[in-house]
Amino acid sequence: MKDIDNSDKSNSFKVKNLDEITNTKDNGNVKFVLLGNDLAGKTANSKYLFGRYFELGFYPILINGLDIGGNIRSEAIQKLIEDKISEQCEKQFQLDDIEKIKAIVIIDDFHKANKGKSKFWPHLMNNIEEVIPNIIVTGNSLMPMENINKEDPFKDFGVYSILEFDPKFRYELVNKWNTIGIESRFIDQNHY
Repeated sequence: MKDIDNSDKSNSFKVKNLDEITNTKDNGNVKFVLLGNDLAGKTANSKYLFGRYFELGFYPILINGLDIGGNIRSEAIQKLIEDKISEQCEKQFQLDDIEKIKAIVIIDDFHKANKGKSKFWPHLMNNIEEVIPNIIVTGNSLMPMENINKEDPFKDFGVYSILEFDPKFRYELVNKWNTIGIESRFIDQNHY
Protein backbone atom coordinates (compact mmCIF):
# COMPACT_ATOMS: atom_id res chain seq x y z
CA MET A 1 0.00 0.00 0.00
CA LYS A 2 1.21 3.47 -0.86
CA ASP A 3 0.40 5.96 1.89
CA ILE A 4 -1.14 8.80 -0.14
CA ASP A 5 -1.69 11.05 2.89
CA ASN A 6 1.99 11.11 3.77
CA SER A 7 3.47 11.31 0.28
CA ASP A 8 5.64 14.32 -0.30
CA LYS A 9 6.30 16.31 -3.44
CA SER A 10 9.67 14.63 -4.16
CA ASN A 11 8.02 11.50 -5.60
CA SER A 12 9.04 9.48 -2.55
CA PHE A 13 6.34 7.76 -0.55
CA LYS A 14 5.87 5.40 2.35
CA VAL A 15 4.87 1.83 1.62
CA LYS A 16 2.96 -0.24 4.16
CA ASN A 17 1.47 -3.69 4.03
CA LEU A 18 -2.11 -4.29 5.08
CA ASP A 19 -1.12 -5.79 8.43
CA GLU A 20 0.81 -2.62 9.32
CA ILE A 21 -2.24 -0.51 8.56
CA THR A 22 -4.53 -2.68 10.69
CA ASN A 23 -2.00 -2.84 13.54
CA THR A 24 -1.76 0.95 13.77
CA LYS A 25 -5.44 1.30 14.57
CA ASP A 26 -6.24 3.48 17.54
CA ASN A 27 -8.61 1.89 19.99
CA GLY A 28 -11.90 2.13 18.15
CA ASN A 29 -10.73 4.55 15.47
CA VAL A 30 -10.44 2.56 12.26
CA LYS A 31 -10.90 4.73 9.18
CA PHE A 32 -9.07 4.19 5.95
CA VAL A 33 -9.62 4.05 2.21
CA LEU A 34 -7.94 1.60 -0.19
CA LEU A 35 -7.83 2.79 -3.79
CA GLY A 36 -6.95 0.63 -6.77
CA ASN A 37 -7.58 -0.06 -10.41
CA ASP A 38 -9.84 -2.87 -11.60
CA LEU A 39 -8.42 -6.25 -10.57
CA ALA A 40 -5.92 -4.63 -8.16
CA GLY A 41 -7.23 -6.70 -5.27
CA LYS A 42 -9.78 -4.43 -3.57
CA THR A 43 -12.33 -7.20 -2.99
CA ALA A 44 -9.65 -9.67 -1.88
CA ASN A 45 -8.34 -7.09 0.58
CA SER A 46 -11.89 -6.46 1.85
CA LYS A 47 -12.39 -10.15 2.53
CA TYR A 48 -8.98 -10.40 4.17
CA LEU A 49 -9.80 -7.42 6.42
CA PHE A 50 -13.13 -9.01 7.34
CA GLY A 51 -11.30 -12.11 8.61
CA ARG A 52 -8.49 -10.14 10.23
CA TYR A 53 -10.79 -7.88 12.25
CA PHE A 54 -12.96 -10.85 13.21
CA GLU A 55 -9.84 -12.53 14.65
CA LEU A 56 -9.04 -9.30 16.53
CA GLY A 57 -12.42 -9.49 18.30
CA PHE A 58 -14.34 -6.97 16.20
CA TYR A 59 -17.69 -7.39 14.47
CA PRO A 60 -16.90 -6.75 10.78
CA ILE A 61 -19.75 -6.22 8.33
CA LEU A 62 -19.00 -6.43 4.59
CA ILE A 63 -21.10 -4.35 2.21
CA ASN A 64 -20.80 -3.90 -1.53
CA GLY A 65 -21.17 -0.33 -2.78
CA LEU A 66 -23.94 -1.49 -5.10
CA ASP A 67 -25.98 -2.39 -2.00
CA ILE A 68 -26.17 1.28 -1.05
CA GLY A 69 -28.90 2.66 -3.25
CA GLY A 70 -30.56 6.04 -3.37
CA ASN A 71 -31.77 6.06 0.24
CA ILE A 72 -28.76 7.21 2.28
CA ARG A 73 -30.56 8.24 5.46
CA SER A 74 -29.08 6.92 8.72
CA GLU A 75 -32.09 4.65 9.28
CA ALA A 76 -31.71 3.06 5.85
CA ILE A 77 -27.97 2.55 6.41
CA GLN A 78 -28.63 0.91 9.79
CA LYS A 79 -31.22 -1.42 8.23
CA LEU A 80 -28.78 -2.36 5.45
CA ILE A 81 -26.07 -3.10 8.02
CA GLU A 82 -28.41 -5.21 10.14
CA ASP A 83 -29.54 -7.12 7.03
CA LYS A 84 -25.88 -7.84 6.22
CA ILE A 85 -25.28 -8.99 9.80
CA SER A 86 -28.10 -11.54 9.46
CA GLU A 87 -26.63 -12.76 6.14
CA GLN A 88 -23.00 -12.94 7.28
CA CYS A 89 -23.09 -14.05 10.92
CA GLU A 90 -24.08 -17.42 12.32
CA LYS A 91 -24.82 -15.95 15.73
CA GLN A 92 -27.46 -13.28 15.16
CA PHE A 93 -27.21 -9.93 16.92
CA GLN A 94 -28.39 -6.35 16.51
CA LEU A 95 -26.17 -3.29 16.53
CA ASP A 96 -27.73 -2.28 19.83
CA ASP A 97 -26.48 -5.56 21.37
CA ILE A 98 -22.78 -4.70 20.92
CA GLU A 99 -20.47 -1.80 21.59
CA LYS A 100 -20.47 0.21 18.36
CA ILE A 101 -16.77 0.81 18.86
CA LYS A 102 -16.26 -2.94 18.24
CA ALA A 103 -18.13 -2.93 14.91
CA ILE A 104 -16.42 -2.21 11.59
CA VAL A 105 -18.22 -1.69 8.31
CA ILE A 106 -16.16 -2.58 5.23
CA ILE A 107 -17.57 -1.10 2.03
CA ASP A 108 -16.14 -2.67 -1.11
CA ASP A 109 -16.47 -0.72 -4.39
CA PHE A 110 -17.66 2.43 -2.66
CA HIS A 111 -17.51 4.27 -6.01
CA LYS A 112 -20.67 2.33 -6.95
CA ALA A 113 -22.56 3.53 -3.86
CA ASN A 114 -25.58 5.74 -4.40
CA LYS A 115 -25.45 4.77 -8.09
CA GLY A 116 -22.07 6.49 -8.39
CA LYS A 117 -23.46 9.93 -7.56
CA SER A 118 -20.41 11.36 -5.82
CA LYS A 119 -22.11 14.61 -4.80
CA PHE A 120 -23.97 12.64 -2.09
CA TRP A 121 -20.88 10.82 -0.76
CA PRO A 122 -20.04 13.31 2.05
CA HIS A 123 -23.60 13.07 3.38
CA LEU A 124 -23.54 9.28 2.99
CA MET A 125 -20.27 8.99 4.94
CA ASN A 126 -21.62 11.19 7.73
CA ASN A 127 -24.69 8.96 8.00
CA ILE A 128 -22.59 5.78 8.05
CA GLU A 129 -20.41 7.26 10.81
CA GLU A 130 -23.55 7.95 12.85
CA VAL A 131 -24.38 4.25 12.70
CA ILE A 132 -20.85 2.78 13.02
CA PRO A 133 -17.76 4.92 13.66
CA ASN A 134 -15.24 2.41 12.23
CA ILE A 135 -15.24 2.36 8.44
CA ILE A 136 -13.01 0.86 5.77
CA VAL A 137 -13.69 1.75 2.15
CA THR A 138 -12.31 0.42 -1.13
CA GLY A 139 -12.83 2.15 -4.44
CA ASN A 140 -11.37 2.86 -7.83
CA SER A 141 -8.30 5.05 -8.19
CA LEU A 142 -10.31 7.94 -9.62
CA MET A 143 -12.70 8.08 -6.68
CA PRO A 144 -11.09 11.08 -4.93
CA MET A 145 -11.28 13.11 -8.15
CA GLU A 146 -14.90 12.17 -8.82
CA ASN A 147 -16.19 14.26 -5.93
CA ILE A 148 -17.33 17.34 -7.81
CA ASN A 149 -18.74 19.35 -4.92
CA LYS A 150 -15.29 19.72 -3.31
CA GLU A 151 -16.42 18.29 0.04
CA ASP A 152 -14.06 15.51 1.04
CA PRO A 153 -16.06 12.50 2.25
CA PHE A 154 -12.82 10.95 3.55
CA LYS A 155 -11.30 13.93 5.36
CA ASP A 156 -10.62 11.95 8.57
CA PHE A 157 -9.47 8.79 6.79
CA GLY A 158 -6.06 7.38 5.98
CA VAL A 159 -5.86 6.99 2.21
CA TYR A 160 -3.78 4.25 0.60
CA SER A 161 -3.26 3.18 -2.98
CA ILE A 162 -2.89 -0.52 -3.73
CA LEU A 163 0.44 -1.03 -5.45
CA GLU A 164 0.47 -3.59 -8.19
CA PHE A 165 3.15 -6.24 -8.40
CA ASP A 166 5.92 -5.71 -10.89
CA PRO A 167 6.43 -8.54 -13.40
CA LYS A 168 8.98 -10.36 -11.18
CA PHE A 169 6.66 -10.51 -8.15
CA ARG A 170 3.68 -11.37 -10.31
CA TYR A 171 5.63 -14.31 -11.81
CA GLU A 172 6.65 -15.51 -8.33
CA LEU A 173 3.07 -15.27 -7.06
CA VAL A 174 1.62 -17.15 -10.04
CA ASN A 175 4.37 -19.76 -9.81
CA LYS A 176 3.69 -20.29 -6.09
CA TRP A 177 -0.04 -20.51 -6.74
CA ASN A 178 0.45 -23.07 -9.51
CA THR A 179 2.72 -25.28 -7.38
CA ILE A 180 0.47 -25.46 -4.31
CA GLY A 181 -0.09 -29.11 -3.52
CA ILE A 182 2.34 -30.44 -6.12
CA GLU A 183 5.07 -31.21 -3.57
CA SER A 184 2.71 -33.26 -1.40
CA ARG A 185 1.54 -35.32 -4.41
CA PHE A 186 5.14 -36.25 -5.28
CA ILE A 187 5.84 -37.18 -1.68
CA ASP A 188 2.68 -39.28 -1.43
CA GLN A 189 3.43 -41.12 -4.68
CA ASN A 190 6.99 -41.92 -3.60
CA HIS A 191 5.86 -42.99 -0.16
CA TYR A 192 3.77 -45.91 -1.44
